[in-house]
Amino acid sequence: MNKQSQQTGVFDPIAKELDLVEKTWHVCFRKATSRSLHKINGFFRNSTGKRLRPALTILSAGTVLGKKPTKIQTHLVNIAAAIELLHTASLIHDDTIDAALTRHNKPTINSKFGSHISIAFGDYVYSLALKLISTVSDPIIFDCFAQRTFDCCEGELIQIFERKNLEMTPSRYFSIVRKKTAALFALSGEAGALLADSGNLESAKAMREFGLNFGMAYQIIDDMRDLVADKVMLGKDPGADFQVAELTLPMIYLLKDAKVGGEVKRLFSMPDKEKCFEQIRQIAVGSEALRKTRTKAESYLYKTKQCVASFPDSLYKKQLLALTDWLAEKM
Repeated sequence: MNKQSQQTGVFDPIAKELDLVEKTWHVCFRKATSRSLHKINGFFRNSTGKRLRPALTILSAGTVLGKKPTKIQTHLVNIAAAIELLHTASLIHDDTIDAALTRHNKPTINSKFGSHISIAFGDYVYSLALKLISTVSDPIIFDCFAQRTFDCCEGELIQIFERKNLEMTPSRYFSIVRKKTAALFALSGEAGALLADSGNLESAKAMREFGLNFGMAYQIIDDMRDLVADKVMLGKDPGADFQVAELTLPMIYLLKDAKVGGEVKRLFSMPDKEKCFEQIRQIAVGSEALRKTRTKAESYLYKTKQCVASFPDSLYKKQLLALTDWLAEKM
């Protein structure tokens, strides 16, 4: 489990389940028979993330049940691991598209092995996720996976098409984030709820909305931190989106600001991207654009908490709310 997550204490009640997810993750990669794949796997297995989506899956199931989800543990672990594999595959492809060199302060697959291997390996990780999903044999859950994976891919395509569109609106940005980032958080909540009580579609909807709003806030905060945090805090090079002229919410607000919009737009067209990004960061600090971005993230976090208000109090519901508070502290 990620040290940062351990420090928050949010995942403590589900530490055993997350350890099982981690073991399942490693077993998937160990099953490879190719020596070439073993070489990539060995490099890749050490690059672990926050495991937010598996945690959300497990906490959602516990919140719906109001207790520890022991009877469905095997299915829950497999689904949680599958969602993390889907997320990981999307990151591998993202890093390849963006030519990113680091993630979580470690080299990316494409920087180590090249883009051709990186793309193929991302597809391979997707296939591992599908194999895990098939172990549950639930057509409703499989349909949820199919729809959210479709959303992720569509969101990525739209985002690429919108590159260099300095006239992009906040509503267009929200549409992209809803598909590209929030969809897997929505799947985490929905799948956990369905495993806990497959006949309770209202609970599944509430948990899907929880994940969706959490994912929206997560991406907005991540975009905001990209402007004000350093490389060590981010775990990757800041300004990757700016390098490829991909607009984030604070950038959109800066471009539409009557006072600084013209200067920001000029900086987007300059050749020295690294220097220009640093200038934009200076403009952003303390700006109205950053305040508006923070307010929008807060509104999604508020909606997140409202989604679970009707569930009876339990340790799992408490930890879901604590996860929301943890995210709010990142701003």
